[in-house]
Amino acid sequence: MALLFCCPVCGSNLRVPRSAAVTTVACPGCREPIHVPRHTHPAEALHDTPAVPAIEAARARAGLARLTLSLWLFLACSGLALVVLSLRAALGPQPPEFVPVWVPVTLSILTVVCWSLGLLACWFRVRGYLQVRGAATSVGVEMWVKLPAVGAVFTGIGETSAIPWLVGKTVFELPPEIAALAVIGLLCGLIGLVLEFAFVTAIHRLLWETAGWQAANKTGHYAVTFLFSSVAAMVSVIIGGIVVMILVGKPPAPPVGIEVGTNPLPNPIKVRIVTAFVLSVLTAITALVAYRYGRLLRSTRRALAAPQPYAGPIPKVLG
Repeated sequence: MALLFCCPVCGSNLRVPRSAAVTTVACPGCREPIHVPRHTHPAEALHDTPAVPAIEAARARAGLARLTLSLWLFLACSGLALVVLSLRAALGPQPPEFVPVWVPVTLSILTVVCWSLGLLACWFRVRGYLQVRGAATSVGVEMWVKLPAVGAVFTGIGETSAIPWLVGKTVFELPPEIAALAVIGLLCGLIGLVLEFAFVTAIHRLLWETAGWQAANKTGHYAVTFLFSSVAAMVSVIIGGIVVMILVGKPPAPPVGIEVGTNPLPNPIKVRIVTAFVLSVLTAITALVAYRYGRLLRSTRRALAAPQPYAGPIPKVLG
């Protein structure tokens, strides 16, 4: 049980455990010393109006639903990209006459579908962020919703720049102008991911205002998961690249009369095993981050659907 009362200076709602033998606390809003009453003030402790207006809360829930749909589309896009890359790796550098006709057609269709799903997911994220903007403005975090909307556009540019890899081309095989645009696009995609991560700040404040600080702590747990997952993904890619370089080594000189580039890579089976392992690690990391993010979106939607009176953290005891 806790004592609920209102700060007479700034109007913030405070909560102090009944078991705490304190007489004065520091208001977390204005930092003024406040006398703790003996009984709860229910009329003052409850908000007359919710922190997020009902109309804006409904729009925010619709926006969060769009973000959830975007998450599913992103997972479908990632799955198709994994299938395309796996098929191309399995085929290897085979001459065109040894590849069935339906294989390149199927790969082209899957690439177009994957790219379309990725752009559609970015579009839903932009719409979702903008729909949450009204609720974010009510709690003072509008900027942390605008930045992710811009970031989603940058992410779409990055997904478009990844098409050469889906069609089996590397940067070195592209014309210099196209290769430069592809690299710039990938950098835009990375910037977009960083900007979109700012939406966690908006979720934190919305949960704080509608469901309390305990619910808002979920955003911190997700941030830690995202950080460690990003580090694990980068480490796995770097280690996998080093192992592949060691396995490939320096290609042998081609025999007389054989064109350069027709020699198969040394240890192709081992290279494919390492590549499959790295892709499996990236898939598991993506699934974990997506699962945690989906739960965070669902918690925020529930909090906006049935907001609770705000009860901030236990104030610091002054005496």
